[in-house]
Amino acid sequence: MNKRVLSCMLILLGLTTALFAAGNAETSAVWNKANAVADSSVGYIPLARSLTFEQLTKDGQVIDSKTAEVSNELTHYGSTIERTVLGDNSILALADVIYDGTVITPFENDLMDYSYTYVEDQTVNGVKCAVYDTKIAFDQALLYFNDNYSASGNIIGWNSDDGELSGDATIRVYVDKATGAIVKQINNYSLADSKVFNNLAFTQEVTYESKTVDGKTIAYPINTITKGSYKTITSGSSIKDAVYFQIIDNASNVVLDSKFSRG
Repeated sequence: MNKRVLSCMLILLGLTTALFAAGNAETSAVWNKANAVADSSVGYIPLARSLTFEQLTKDGQVIDSKTAEVSNELTHYGSTIERTVLGDNSILALADVIYDGTVITPFENDLMDYSYTYVEDQTVNGVKCAVYDTKIAFDQALLYFNDNYSASGNIIGWNSDDGELSGDATIRVYVDKATGAIVKQINNYSLADSKVFNNLAFTQEVTYESKTVDGKTIAYPINTITKGSYKTITSGSSIKDAVYFQIIDNASNVVLDSKFSRG
């Protein structure tokens, strides 16, 4: 091979390797920045939630709709969060099984395990974001606020036979490259069977808002749309046909509750 051609090829290879390494360093730096923002955002909860529950046909047509307004009051005696519900509180029978109003993220400190892969850059709502696909494994109790946390023993997203992430619990997260704040995330996982909701599986699309508090960026969910399905179990233990649903949760009046934690 011509020495000049070989030299050019080696230079190009060197440039490609350097650019690849620089790209990896940048995406890792954005991920680490997002982790720091998530740590600063711990304890921020909405005092008001407006929920709409829609029962759907299999192809997504609405066949029933219910609404409820949820107010949270910070008491710090007995129960840390005291809740008042106006409207149809039957919505919460399902919503409370799925989450507590503040979704889990791939940056939780008490995840059993996780992995992440950079996907691409994408602009979301005018914000340039780094997009990551993540797999997580966590105890189901992490989905719910409890100031006296105890593990449930039900691990989501973990293959105990192989001792590795199963891929059954995934989150695609969109991170503001400039600030490290989560802009959007899409969660996919299913929960353990219960006496009421069997084979409960869902996708959550979550929109975040961010601001600066005491010089630090914080980010918190302001809109969560949960779509999924479950099967009901009758008293005779027979399973009925699947129920398809959508829950729209708009949060507001977000404040810091120093006792709120996961794990």
